Amino acid sequence: MTQVSSPQQARTSPSKIAQAAGMGMALMGSSYAHADPEIDHGYSPARWAGVMTAMTGWLVAAFGLPLHVWPLLAIGAALQVVAILVTLLMNKAGLGHDNNRQWATLKAQAQAARQLTLDKADD
Repeated sequence: MTQVSSPQQARTSPSKIAQAAGMGMALMGSSYAHADPEIDHGYSPARWAGVMTAMTGWLVAAFGLPLHVWPLLAIGAALQVVAILVTLLMNKAGLGHDNNRQWATLKAQAQAARQLTLDKADD
């Protein structure tokens, strides 16, 4: 884990290497956009509820699959769908993070950059 060693370092932006790595990951389709200090790391009730529901589904399915208890596997799979719905509904209810709109903008920019790269490669 990196630490800030001076006030001057705290005010600087991410290094050129970190910016290039972030751009490369975004171009490859990664959801990495955390070099921007305004983008959060998922700390919202909506995201936590979705992750916990999905983890519960994986655990239920993990017990059902090796024991050939197919209803447990089906319940685990259903909980994955419920996790998506819980996250979306809680975001709509205002329990998501304020930066969701910024996140959508960054993803659209990354998609446009990927498409531009593919178009140039086709020429």
